[in-house]
Amino acid sequence: GWRALTGIFNLERLSTASISLGTAELLLNKAVEHAKTRVVFGRPIGANQAVQFPLAEGKVWLEAAWRLVRDGAEKMDRGEECAFEANGGALLAAKSSNMVADAAMQVFGGMAFAQDTGIELHWRNLRLFRVGPVPEELALSYVAHNILKLPRSF
Repeated sequence: GWRALTGIFNLERLSTASISLGTAELLLNKAVEHAKTRVVFGRPIGANQAVQFPLAEGKVWLEAAWRLVRDGAEKMDRGEECAFEANGGALLAAKSSNMVADAAMQVFGGMAFAQDTGIELHWRNLRLFRVGPVPEELALSYVAHNILKLPRSF
């Protein structure tokens, strides 16, 4: 029973991680396009490092999260243990997706709250992945106890 249940948990974590990462990719693409086309004082706002760096950092973190999630999915397909990748991928996906969502909010400024951009809606929805279906603390607890072999904290 428990073994089957953990397989379902791993699938759920990999699936929700993919959803949050896909949404973050959408936000990143929108923010990059806006940074290229929004002109202030005769130049695109994307010409400023203060705009470039959060977007570039978000891209790096998203790619790292995608790699962990894909590795977990491939292991699952082969019938191998993938709990670390599922928990770590869910954690990294949630954190990196929220980082990108915050960056998109900053790039769009007040326009991020306009309904037609969809930025605020995705920003708000992505926050959910930090608390559910698996809270960050639970994913960290799994890594601490099962991977690092630290004593149980509960």
